[in-house]
Amino acid sequence: MENEITFLGAFAEMWTRIFDYRGVSGRKQYWFPFLLHALIALIASILILASLMVERGGLFFSLGAFALIGYLVLSILPWISLTVRRLRDSGKSGWWTLLVLIFGVGMIALLILCTSASTIYNYKVNGSFDPNQNMIEAVYGPPEMFNPSSNEPEDVYGPPMDDGWQEPEASEIENINPSGTENFNPSDNEPSVVYGPPEMF
Repeated sequence: MENEITFLGAFAEMWTRIFDYRGVSGRKQYWFPFLLHALIALIASILILASLMVERGGLFFSLGAFALIGYLVLSILPWISLTVRRLRDSGKSGWWTLLVLIFGVGMIALLILCTSASTIYNYKVNGSFDPNQNMIEAVYGPPEMFNPSSNEPEDVYGPPMDDGWQEPEASEIENINPSGTENFNPSDNEPSVVYGPPEMF
């Protein structure tokens, strides 16, 4: 993931994915090389100024400046593809890279667009984004080996018949009462009918 990107790793990836215009690159993958190239441009500018100000050794500073400038020119192509991937990662079209053709303002606007957060998170760090890798397979029914009848409860319409249980006879049911006595009278436990306050009230 993007959090695992290192400074040198992002710089190396910029060069190894020169012709990758269909993938995506996160913010660290873009801004780490940007900071390095900004530092190179600053050093080149200092060397140019030094070559103009120093009489002796001016050739040395000039050669160093031209070498760095030559590197920056060579890095234009990987920078274009990196910018396209960064824009795609933020959900924008890679054609916004053409803003760089507008001198000054276009470059600033392009850098602002490249600061946008990623909208695609499931991509490989060292490869192109493949949306098919994380797609969920369509499921239109139960698994092929699924047997719904194996999980359905059995229909029960009475007591089990396989454990030796027998339905009691009618005479046996008459002798069964909750109090444990044979002469059970259910009316003994019924509450008295009350239609008003107690007689002694």
